[in-house]
Amino acid sequence: MTPTQAPVARPTEITSLQARTAVLSEVKGTVTSVTEVSRNGFEAFAVKVALNDGGTATGYVHKATGVVFDWDVVGAPAAQSTSNGSAAKAPAAPATTSKKDDDDDHKENEHKSSEAKRPSSSHDDDDD
Repeated sequence: MTPTQAPVARPTEITSLQARTAVLSEVKGTVTSVTEVSRNGFEAFAVKVALNDGGTATGYVHKATGVVFDWDVVGAPAAQSTSNGSAAKAPAAPATTSKKDDDDDHKENEHKSSEAKRPSSSHDDDDD
């Protein structure tokens, strides 16, 4: 090689800082460690994150491409709080739109309807 020739370019790999950035672009939390590992046959950075919801996640970033290609997630999400600091409540179930024809928990004469009155049923209030 003569002094004027440039060395042959080697494939560049991402840095651990770039791996951290790639993982944090996909999850919210604080990076607790970055290690070099082999994952599914690929040289990678394992970026462990303490998630804002209380769980932990490890994103595996391919060193040659910078792609986050695998995840390990541990821990259930913590209860979310509202803006006033109280625990958030689950949303209410949607109301049903179908009507029941006969609800045995109520007396027939308590139903109010614009329909014509039906003949009384065999389960009315008298003792016969």
